Amino acid sequence: GKPNVSIKKDAKKLNEPSKSRGDDADAGAAKATPKRKLKMDEVPMYKVILLGDEEYDENHVVTQVMKIVQLEKRDAQKCFMEAQQLGEGLVCVVTQEHAEFYVVQLKRQEIYARLEEDV
Repeated sequence: GKPNVSIKKDAKKLNEPSKSRGDDADAGAAKATPKRKLKMDEVPMYKVILLGDEEYDENHVVTQVMKIVQLEKRDAQKCFMEAQQLGEGLVCVVTQEHAEFYVVQLKRQEIYARLEEDV
């Protein structure tokens, strides 16, 4: 048989609560805004650190860092030189998910990096 549903009844049910839901949503949104801000402040940030390697080709590393991490050429070159001279160079500080992504993408290009929590 056919389902016992009245479109008019269901439409009324949908319309009535949405008015009260709208008022609640506005009040809730105002209260929730500071919570979201605090939550963002608590998100741990991670450093992406380029590891120096004598076998790196500077042009390849600089190009890939620019492409993957979206750094300017000057910043990518600075990072490369730092890594070659000191053993490691700071690429960027981002959320954990982004840091992990960058490390994996760089490794695919045979460029070695690690991440560590930014304290």
